Amino acid sequence: MRLRLFEADPALEPIYRFPLGGEFVHALRRQNHAGSRLVSELTLDVDGRPVNGSTCVFPDHPMWRDVDSAVAASFTFGQEWSGRLFLINPKMGRNRLAGLLYLQTVIRQISPAVSGAYVLRRLRSKAGAIERMRVAQELHDGAIQSLVALEMQIYALRRRSELSFNGLAPELGKIQEGLRREITSLRELMVQIRPLALDPRQFVEYLANLVERFRRETGINANFVTDLEELRLPAYMLRELGRIVQEALINARKHSGARHILVSLTCSDGQCRIVIDDDGCGFAFAGRFSLQQLEADRQGPMVIKERIRNIGAGLTIESVPGRGARLEIALPSPKALATYA
Repeated sequence: MRLRLFEADPALEPIYRFPLGGEFVHALRRQNHAGSRLVSELTLDVDGRPVNGSTCVFPDHPMWRDVDSAVAASFTFGQEWSGRLFLINPKMGRNRLAGLLYLQTVIRQISPAVSGAYVLRRLRSKAGAIERMRVAQELHDGAIQSLVALEMQIYALRRRSELSFNGLAPELGKIQEGLRREITSLRELMVQIRPLALDPRQFVEYLANLVERFRRETGINANFVTDLEELRLPAYMLRELGRIVQEALINARKHSGARHILVSLTCSDGQCRIVIDDDGCGFAFAGRFSLQQLEADRQGPMVIKERIRNIGAGLTIESVPGRGARLEIALPSPKALATYA
């Protein structure tokens, strides 16, 4: 038996949080005028008593279309959290009532332990986010500000050296350029470690601001284009996509020598894509490769590939050494997203 515990994104709640008509439901696939659907055969209330006259119909959704029977249970963690447990195609035996009563007892006994583990995980995650925010703020207020002040002092010394013709100006110029690179790297690190919370209404604006800040801080001519106002994907996918674009921009600055970068977000025929084009040196390989081909050849950016796998998206990289690279991220379609969830 495989057990998955996850926090449902609001966009996916209609798949799981539909009315049950009770606390526990056993449903079988039935044919009706609307087609084949999972319909409740037995429903129990919070006291374990059968509920008469209550009918629960599972949503007509790809998640449930290949399921012949299911048990759905509603439960709560204290007063703060509520959830659903689904058993897919369970073997209930002849006495379904006894099976549901037993499951109801088990869930009530393990709920306190699951609740404690879940709350502890949330607290650790929140504590980690607070700590990352604190480190990012310290970088901004401490190391970065000090390096900027030092870079300005070296710039002033360089200007004085040029006027005195003492031959130190080129060396001071190299030191200044090195400091500037380190300042940029620290700023990128600061962006990477800050907690990233996005919803569909924030994502497009976030990408626009990310690219603009990258252009301003690096001097690379980076632009973002889209005709979308929002991207309706679960929050965890939007977070990963934001990190992927961050990583792609950092890689382009560090490794490609690109002077122009274009980030685009488009949707056509139900397929949304994020594309990152640059005119840098490209990758070590030449041609157009899918994620599967990149994995087989152990090519391409490791962090980006891992994040792409985490969200079930597609990745294609086209590389022309000496001329540039193109990363295409194909986002999951609504049907694929439902199956992935």
